[in-house]
Amino acid sequence: MRVHHHSGTTRERIREVAVELFGSRGYEKTSLREIADELGVTKAALYYHYRSKEELLTSIVEPVMADMTAVLDRVDEAVGPADLDPESKRQLLEDYLDVLLRHRRVCEMFARDAASMAAMGPLWDEAIKINTRMLERLSG
Repeated sequence: MRVHHHSGTTRERIREVAVELFGSRGYEKTSLREIADELGVTKAALYYHYRSKEELLTSIVEPVMADMTAVLDRVDEAVGPADLDPESKRQLLEDYLDVLLRHRRVCEMFARDAASMAAMGPLWDEAIKINTRMLERLSG
């Protein structure tokens, strides 16, 4: 497959390839060696940037969670965590969907591979908190 002549930093390229491979093969079935091979680098070069597959997954997931948290924080700052009026709920959903679309490849990876969610460890708890906040804002 090796078609990775993307611009961006090495770390960004590693994340792009990891999302691609985790999404198509599954998190558990993808090794750092396969990611390195896909990038055309040594496994040692990959370890220079990410010490483990879990650290790589964390670097992929954290921006999505940060964007989702920012959406919720904006709503809380504007109207507070109380019951939202219909317009605020519509805006919240629109902003949330924008995040999902911006990070669609990562979201698709999780939709296809539940093992990748389980591998998130403490980040999984944070994802649950974000989703709970979203549901609370929408349901009142």
